[in-house]
Amino acid sequence: MAQNLHKKTSTPTAGRRQGAGDSRPLPHSIIFKTDSGIKLHATIKNEDTLNSNKVVCIIRPEHIKILSESAPKPANYFEATIDNYSYLGKQIRLWVKLNPSGDILFVDIFAEELDEVRRGKPLTVGFDSMHTICFEGN
Repeated sequence: MAQNLHKKTSTPTAGRRQGAGDSRPLPHSIIFKTDSGIKLHATIKNEDTLNSNKVVCIIRPEHIKILSESAPKPANYFEATIDNYSYLGKQIRLWVKLNPSGDILFVDIFAEELDEVRRGKPLTVGFDSMHTICFEGN
């Protein structure tokens, strides 16, 4: 998910505001809203990024997990469908389309993590905000 994000600094996290102007030491948990409207929880580890109006966040595909219905949900989880896939030896790279935004993420999983791989298969994907890599955008 590499796109420009807009900080939403007025949203409280754990009952206290976190974001620009926060005097607590880094890292900060903050909520962004993407250009397509998705809310993304991220951890900011750099003061320049924290004070920027536009931020780019990325997540490595191995940190995105397929979640079962009974699995605890991380801060970032999304309903999605498999758009495409490619077998890479023991791993499978999935291109998943997030609902309803249509944003595409790719996810690397081991073949045994999913009972069936087919285009259009619905699933839930998620990742922890500590795995986001954010930097100042243009």
